[in-house]
Amino acid sequence: MRSGSLLVWCALLALPGCTSCEDPQPIVVADDPDPRPPLPTGEGEGDEGEGEGEGEGEGDVGEGEGEGEGEGEGEGEGEGEGEGEGEGEGEGDEGEGEGDVGEGEGEGACDATDLTVVGSDDKTRVLLLGMPFATEAGTDGTFVRALRVNDGVIEAQTDELDVGFRVARIAFSPSGRFAVVVGEDGDVASVDVANPAALVIVDALQLPAVGVGDVLIHPTPRGESVLVYIVNANVDAATSGVSVLALGCDGVLVPDDGAHLGLRLSSALAFLPGDRALLLGGQVTGFEPRDDDDLRLLSLAGNPTQIAAFDVVTDFVDSTSIAAARDGSFAVIPNSSTFSAEGGDVVVVDIAGDVLSERGRATGAATANAAVIAPDDTVVAVSASNDDAVLIFDLSGGGAPVLVTTLTNLGFAEQMAQIERGAHAGRVFVPTLDDAGSFVHAVDIGGGTGVRGPSFALGNDFEDIPEAIAIQP
Repeated sequence: MRSGSLLVWCALLALPGCTSCEDPQPIVVADDPDPRPPLPTGEGEGDEGEGEGEGEGEGDVGEGEGEGEGEGEGEGEGEGEGEGEGEGEGEGDEGEGEGDVGEGEGEGACDATDLTVVGSDDKTRVLLLGMPFATEAGTDGTFVRALRVNDGVIEAQTDELDVGFRVARIAFSPSGRFAVVVGEDGDVASVDVANPAALVIVDALQLPAVGVGDVLIHPTPRGESVLVYIVNANVDAATSGVSVLALGCDGVLVPDDGAHLGLRLSSALAFLPGDRALLLGGQVTGFEPRDDDDLRLLSLAGNPTQIAAFDVVTDFVDSTSIAAARDGSFAVIPNSSTFSAEGGDVVVVDIAGDVLSERGRATGAATANAAVIAPDDTVVAVSASNDDAVLIFDLSGGGAPVLVTTLTNLGFAEQMAQIERGAHAGRVFVPTLDDAGSFVHAVDIGGGTGVRGPSFALGNDFEDIPEAIAIQP
């Protein structure tokens, strides 16, 4: 949610604590010097080892340690003893021996499968929400809530975790084992979601304290890691653009400072096949140096680099998220800028090699925040926070998007998350707020139109208002 949206929420609802909307308080990061939980270890006993000491004189008894493999997962450690022998003067060296196989479970090593194996298409999934408000006036909310999604329906809340900062965006690793949670002021944490009833912070770090536009995790592993791309929105190219982190198979985050792509006023990113991406950003028309282009084609084969730039919106553009077709042939760009004469437009851009061209656009919405394309690429859902609606457009005609359904009474709809595969592929979850309280609504777009699904009530209190959302792949 952008700062403008927060002010609207406060003004309309007259909720307690609204001073935080206009006078943000410092974000306090939880004091956790070592947030990583210990990996499971086991011990085993090794049989006696034998070794020979070398030297002159009579050797003393030496002791050594042997290592053996546990019968469970990983390796266990065993201890063995050996005697050193020597002739002449002096002391014999310490003998070393190898212990036999120990019993018990040893320490397990992780690999890329912990990050990329997605599991069953219709598995029970975890949905995470960022809760930006707290009960105390002038205090930011710092919690992430976990909800269980079974058979496409949110059944219950399973846990709540204090990450120590106000959450702006959440993204899951391809396997869903870890979530990367990003705060409004550059805080980043990795969260282990293996047990949805006991979320655990594995690692945390701090990026420059600038606005966060988007967070995506690439599905292709790089060694034992996957790459996290964080889009920062600022007027300074040194801190705005795309930052890159490596998320290890153990959940540890490693920043790659040399991979930063500097680009002013960046807001959203969408992956394309072949290690490429689209980045919305870089358009600067109000101050020098000026740049009319707002959509960038990037290569992600190494460090992010720009291949080409295009001008889609003539004045100002902003998006909570953009979306690309699975085959990379087109993308949908919603414009949520309230400063633009083209605000509320939904633009479809064709992608042919290194060339982008506008296919057509839909106009008339008060705003257009985020786009989610259905798994069959024929329909796009666009959130419209100022309209309290989700707009459903048909993309199958090959021209401009055609509005087919407007789902109303979805208060302040902005961020969305979709089930991408399985029997409920195309079900989109939308956090909302209205007079009845806070909810997560389900909208089905897989059938060519938008149909409301079941909703889940979060509560009626200030701290129940949701913002960021993500669901396990």
